[in-house]
Amino acid sequence: MILKIKVIHYEWLLFYKKGNVMLGISVYFQDYDENYLKKAAQAGAKYIFTSLQIPEEDYSDLDQKLPRFFELCDELGLEVIPDVSPATLEKLGIKGGDFEALKDKGFKALRLDYGFDDFDLIKKLRKLQ
Repeated sequence: MILKIKVIHYEWLLFYKKGNVMLGISVYFQDYDENYLKKAAQAGAKYIFTSLQIPEEDYSDLDQKLPRFFELCDELGLEVIPDVSPATLEKLGIKGGDFEALKDKGFKALRLDYGFDDFDLIKKLRKLQ
């Protein structure tokens, strides 16, 4: 399901999923480092958390960075969970909440941030499964 990218360097995040501890890292594109992702995967991280909607980030080349980022994370067995808002869709050139277009760009999971009507959106996204 599609409901499923500020490096605070070496920040590890722990959270729970069905009683199991899940280990992940936060990555901001301004500090993006492929070697850091490789080391994190070797250390046991399974999730990458990032934000694609914070104002201090420069997203002007996001269309060029995202494909390689998703490709590397897939190779390393890391699941990417980005924060997104309607502004994210605009920056990516996606009109009218076309979440199928996000899937086409490589998104497999999302953390919905401010600006969405959560309940209507969840119903719409469930149809994409």
